Amino acid sequence: MPATEKDIIEIDCAIRDHEKRDNTFTVSVLQRCRELVLELLHQPKIGGTVYRINEYGKNKIIPLTISALNYNTLENGEIRTQMRCSDIMIENYRIIGTGDKIYFSEEQAKKELEKKITDILVKDLQAIGFEKAKAIEKTKFILRELQKEREK
Repeated sequence: MPATEKDIIEIDCAIRDHEKRDNTFTVSVLQRCRELVLELLHQPKIGGTVYRINEYGKNKIIPLTISALNYNTLENGEIRTQMRCSDIMIENYRIIGTGDKIYFSEEQAKKELEKKITDILVKDLQAIGFEKAKAIEKTKFILRELQKEREK
């Protein structure tokens, strides 16, 4: 059964109860459990969508539907997350083979895409001899124009 807000409320009640009894060890264990449940609430789920960026393609943000999800604990205690989205394997939130990062929301992907495009444009402009300040201004202008086109 997946973690819910109700689980958080129950853990909070247990924490308060054990704080009254001065059970510091139990309180610390419950606080860690609360943190883990909060992490679980924000983890991807089978059937959910994650996003990858393809800054050079026509479709810049590509949604991927999670078809399989697996968590493994390694000997050193590290947790390895593996996902399958159609024919793409993802491990620890990076696509196997390319190393591209995946994002849990379209907004996260859009922000990262804008950063990547800015970096590409700045590098391209610097490579052809523009001063850095001019390259940044040109990049900002291009991004504003792209934003106007997107809003149309």
